[in-house]
Amino acid sequence: AELLVAFSGDVAVYVVAANDASTQLAETEESDAPPPEASAPYRISPRDLDESSGTATRVTLATCDVKCAAFSPDGASLAVGLESGEVRLFAWPTLEPSGVRMDGSHADAVNGVAFSPDGTRLLSTSSETVKDGRGPAVWNVSTGAKIATLVDETREKAAGKARFGRQYRFCGFTPCGSFAITGLNDGGEGHVCKWACDTWKPHGKARRVTREPLSAMAFDPTGRTVACGNSEGHVVVVDVKTLATRKTIRGAHMIFVTTMAYSPDGCAVLSGSADASACCTVVRRRKGLGVGNGVWGATAEKAYALLVAAVLAWLFFTVGRLAMRLHTAAIGPDGAGGDGAGGDVERVDMLAGLKYGDIKRLAADVRRRREERGDGPGESPPAADESHEPQTDDTERLFADEDPTPYECVDGPNIKCEDVLTEPEAWEMRVKKGAPREGKARVGTKPPSRAAARAATFEPVPSDAMETGDG
Repeated sequence: AELLVAFSGDVAVYVVAANDASTQLAETEESDAPPPEASAPYRISPRDLDESSGTATRVTLATCDVKCAAFSPDGASLAVGLESGEVRLFAWPTLEPSGVRMDGSHADAVNGVAFSPDGTRLLSTSSETVKDGRGPAVWNVSTGAKIATLVDETREKAAGKARFGRQYRFCGFTPCGSFAITGLNDGGEGHVCKWACDTWKPHGKARRVTREPLSAMAFDPTGRTVACGNSEGHVVVVDVKTLATRKTIRGAHMIFVTTMAYSPDGCAVLSGSADASACCTVVRRRKGLGVGNGVWGATAEKAYALLVAAVLAWLFFTVGRLAMRLHTAAIGPDGAGGDGAGGDVERVDMLAGLKYGDIKRLAADVRRRREERGDGPGESPPAADESHEPQTDDTERLFADEDPTPYECVDGPNIKCEDVLTEPEAWEMRVKKGAPREGKARVGTKPPSRAAARAATFEPVPSDAMETGDG
């Protein structure tokens, strides 16, 4: 393959070839990273070398800048658009001027040129403001005569509403040669226009595809889509048949898009920007990738899709059943996972955020039901401790002997939960009254009188001991 590079009004040709050394170096070199020129997958070298300077030979095509270029379908001609508004033809690969000279030129720099699929016509667009019959021009490649100027009469009538004028930018043909596609910046917004090649009239109404001006365009080799880049760095993919937007990549670049190109199969478009970035946009998925094309490829893709759907369905139902089993648990006396002799199992929603107090309440309810039937270990409350003499103004909560049968979670292992699940009953409450502590006065208690204190301290003297012998 050969690469044409423009340097102002000069061009140079380079040869692009696969770099076999990069593959060999990647297989053998393990310590140090190879240099960029050795690791690149392709090697670019000048086709014609200037011996005096050691660089590529440059050929002057014009005294002004070359703005755009296009090759003919047979590869025998090169058309270039110049800053002066001229369109010129050159022979390829000699780059000698063609004997055909275009009859006329644009009023401003040419920004797009394209050959028709049969190579007999050439379409060009310019940055000139659309007025007084100006617009995209169609040229006869054999004679250089202007065939037609593309004018949208509907927009000509509404030209006074344009805020910043109208300029056509970029152009291309569909592979069938029936339609031509051009870009249009009208009022600071980007549009795509479709023209019928038999009448050179608009085929339908131009469609706005972006609210910012167009800065680059590329045309799908298959004729399905056209890619547009705007001044804000967005990439828009437009359907050629309906001119409807199929995909928008906002912020693909930080600033305006400068260049775009499709892959040969039309499945991806590569865009470049002035911010030195490149973005690859997938337009559509390649069919039969890895399994071949055609009927077998489509069949394999369908089978693969059915297999993936079956696996996802199996996972959905399996995980769903497992979640339902883990959703509830049981609290009861049967640690082996059964429902117990009397069915005293309380189902608990494990996903409802069960709290400590709820667990104690459920366990107490289970034990109360067992005791009411008389089949549990706590059929009757234990006898009160008569040896304990209650004292006044002091209480203490005493617990009875714990239930010898620990309560366990039925669905879990043999986990003892008596510390969590045991709750005292009403008959387990005891009252202990003791002497008041020294140094602390009871609230609401009247202090004892002096006579009562003396009586409590000293023993009373018998009356007969008080008698004297005087008689």
